[in-house]
Amino acid sequence: MADPRFFTSAGPFSLAMLAKSAGFETDSDIMIEGLASVTEAGPSHLTFLSNPKMADQLAATLAAAVLLKQEHADLCPAGSVAVICDDPYRTMAQIAQ
Repeated sequence: MADPRFFTSAGPFSLAMLAKSAGFETDSDIMIEGLASVTEAGPSHLTFLSNPKMADQLAATLAAAVLLKQEHADLCPAGSVAVICDDPYRTMAQIAQ
């Protein structure tokens, strides 16, 4: 999570709106209040998986949604929306801007 002393949150945003701005598709309208790492994400956060070596940490995430590649979709835990994109790292950076 971003340190609130240095970064202000512009959200919350719907996942659908973030998808449109970053060029991916989703039919989920859940609200995202912030971005966080896989291990720090809570139930209102968006996170990403770009390295399958983090699969164990992803299994324990509480994130509302996870950006990941199609071939890793089965790693997304129940309770999190799997958001399929070509480059999760780049997509997360686009959303952060």
